[in-house]
Amino acid sequence: MEQSAQKVSLGQRWGAARPTKTAVFWACVASAVVTMILGFTWGGWVTGGTARSMAEAAGADAVVTRLAPICGEESGQPCRG
Repeated sequence: MEQSAQKVSLGQRWGAARPTKTAVFWACVASAVVTMILGFTWGGWVTGGTARSMAEAAGADAVVTRLAPICGEESGQPCRG
């Protein structure tokens, strides 16, 4: 038995591929969605509201940390935060 069709390599199949505009569009959409999912789960991305909340909390902690020693010195006893 002779083999009538030769095996085509992956490189040859890739070179011969002609994707449609629809396939390219949906591949781009899928790539954008996967990028966003990875960015928000593992990349450390946050929304504007979350960033604002984190900044406000960090600012309040910084003020307390900076003013606690002054409060303790003036009153003669440790401050309660």
